[in-house]
Amino acid sequence: MYLPVACPSSLIFLFFIYAPAVYSRGLQFCEKNPAEQINFCIALNAFHNDTSGGDDFYFTMSTRFPNGRGWLAVGSGSFMDRSLMFVMYPDLSPGVVTISARTTRYHQPPRQIPESLPEIRVIDTALDDASFHTADFICYSCSSWDGNPLELDAQAQPWVWASNPSQEPESDSPDVFFMDMTISRVAGVPEPYFLEITPNRLSTSAGDDPELSVTSWNQYLVHGIIMCSVFGIIFPLGVTALLHPRWASVRNHWIIQCFSASSGVIRIYIAFSMSWYQGGIRALGGFHQLLGCLIGLAFFLQVYLGYSHHISYLKVQASPTGSWKPSPKTQTKFYHKWLGRTIYTLGAINATLGLLKANTTAFVPVVWAAVIGVEALLYWFYLRRRRSEEADQVELEYMYDAVGQEGESLEPPAYAEEG
Repeated sequence: MYLPVACPSSLIFLFFIYAPAVYSRGLQFCEKNPAEQINFCIALNAFHNDTSGGDDFYFTMSTRFPNGRGWLAVGSGSFMDRSLMFVMYPDLSPGVVTISARTTRYHQPPRQIPESLPEIRVIDTALDDASFHTADFICYSCSSWDGNPLELDAQAQPWVWASNPSQEPESDSPDVFFMDMTISRVAGVPEPYFLEITPNRLSTSAGDDPELSVTSWNQYLVHGIIMCSVFGIIFPLGVTALLHPRWASVRNHWIIQCFSASSGVIRIYIAFSMSWYQGGIRALGGFHQLLGCLIGLAFFLQVYLGYSHHISYLKVQASPTGSWKPSPKTQTKFYHKWLGRTIYTLGAINATLGLLKANTTAFVPVVWAAVIGVEALLYWFYLRRRRSEEADQVELEYMYDAVGQEGESLEPPAYAEEG
C-alpha cells in the first residue's frame, strides 16, 4: 500500500542524486597531486563551424598558481613532438592568466609559431575564492591541426600534459591522459558554450567509463611488471636450469626460455600496438620502443640458434656404443650463447628506461638495478669458476685420449654435457 508513495519519493531521490551527473556530463579531465601542488582540470566542447568548415574547440582550463608563479601545459598526442600545446600561466595582474598556443619538435621547449598554429581567442579569465584560476578560450578549426592529431571520433584521444608550480615553462617528462572525444561534439544548440568545471573536480574523460585513462595506464603497468619478470626472473632461471650442477636439464632450459621468449614477444607486441594506436609511426620513434622491437626480433633468432645447436649435439651423441665425443663447440653454440647474453643485457637496460619513462619513484629503478647487479655478479663468479674447472678438464681429456690409445677404459670428463 506504500508503493504509490514510495515510487514518486524514490524517483525524486534518484533525480536529485543523478541530475548533477547528467548536467555535468561532458568532456573533463582532472589531476590532483597535493605533494607536487598539482590540481588542475580541463574541459572542452567541440562545435562545427559552418563558415570555416572546421571544428572549433571551446576549452576551459582551471588550476592553482601558488604565489602567482608556475605554469600548466596541455597538448595533443602522447608525446611533445609536433603536439599542439596550450600553455597557461599567471599574469602580473591578480586573477589574470595568459593562454599561449605553442608547438615543438622532439623535446625542445615549446615555441610560438603564429603562421602554423590555429587561431586562439581568450574569452574570459577569473580567480575564484578557492584560488583556482580559470580561463575560457576558443581554438578555431582545432581539429585541422596537422601535427599530433585531435580526432573527434577517437574514444581514447591521448593528451600530453605537464605542470610546475614554480619553474619556467619547460619539461622533459610530460604525462599522458586520455579523453573520449566522441562526447565532445555538441550540435542542435543556438550558441556554442563553455563547460563549467564540476565542483567535485573529478574526471569524466571517458564518458560512460571514467576509468579509461586509468585502464590504459594499467596496461603499461602490466607491461612493465611482465617485462621486468622476464629479464629479472624467468630468463636467468632458464640459464640456471642449464648450468646448475644439481639441476642441469636441457629440457627444463628450453621450456623456461621458450616461455620467457614468448612472454617477452607478446608483451612487446601489445606495447607496440598501444603506442601505434596512440600516435602512429611517430610514437614508435623513441629509443625505448625501438630497442624493445629489436629485442623482440632477437628472441626469434635466439630460439632458432638454440634449436640448431641442440640438433648438432644430438648428431654428435648418435655414435656407436662405448664411444664418447665432447659437446660440439660449433659457431651456432657460440652465437646462441652470446646472443642470449646480449638479449639479457639489452632487456635489463630497456626495462630501466621503461621505469624511468613511467616516472616511478627513484626507489624502483634502484631496486631493479640492484637485482640485475646481483645476477650479473653471480654469473661472473660462475664463469670464473667454470674456466678454472675447464683448465683441469682439458688435462683430464688429454689423459683420456692417451690412456684410451692403450685400450684402457676411462670415464669421459664431466663437461661432456650439452650447453
